[in-house]
Amino acid sequence: RNTEILIFQEAHHLGAHMWRAIADNCEAPWRLGLSATVYETGSEPTTHRDRMLEGCTGPLIGRLPDYLLMNRGFMATPIVHMLDMWLPYTKGNDWPRIQKTCIVENEHRNSRLLDVMCPLVTDGYKALGLVVVIKHGTHLAIEASTRLNPLEVHFYRGDSRLDTFRNGRQTNRERVEVDVLVERLDRQSEFCMFGSPAVKEDLDFPAAN
Repeated sequence: RNTEILIFQEAHHLGAHMWRAIADNCEAPWRLGLSATVYETGSEPTTHRDRMLEGCTGPLIGRLPDYLLMNRGFMATPIVHMLDMWLPYTKGNDWPRIQKTCIVENEHRNSRLLDVMCPLVTDGYKALGLVVVIKHGTHLAIEASTRLNPLEVHFYRGDSRLDTFRNGRQTNRERVEVDVLVERLDRQSEFCMFGSPAVKEDLDFPAAN
């Protein structure tokens, strides 16, 4: 209650009960929310979540467009690939089954992703692939290490655990704090790494391009 300044990183989560409880019970008069995805749609608040965010932090006071951050080297400039995907039939709308069948174990989809990613690595790009499921990241890292042999391929699982694969086999598992990993990747001339949900948000890998 004695806090004077309250800063929310990834402020779009302020719709969550736990975050909102902090905002409601803290008496800090100065509040700042930071997010790359401020509103759910467009540039104005339109949803309940958007209103909650503004209720906790106040109105939007500044916006840096993506192109400006890209031009100044703070964000990678995207290369967009449109891929035809085959989705196997799944009965019903059970999300865990759909996720497993259509994403994690969909060999056509996995192969198409690696068809794009691996040649980019071969051409000198430093690649970071993001996954939602641990098993998916492990599978993609194994397959990528086979295609990119002898390059080592990494999977950062979260909880500071880094798995390393070469030619389809796991060669190492170690604990590496994320800031140490970022510095290590900065020094490498090439890399291919997959990341779990732990690296999807609130972490930056500047070397990945």
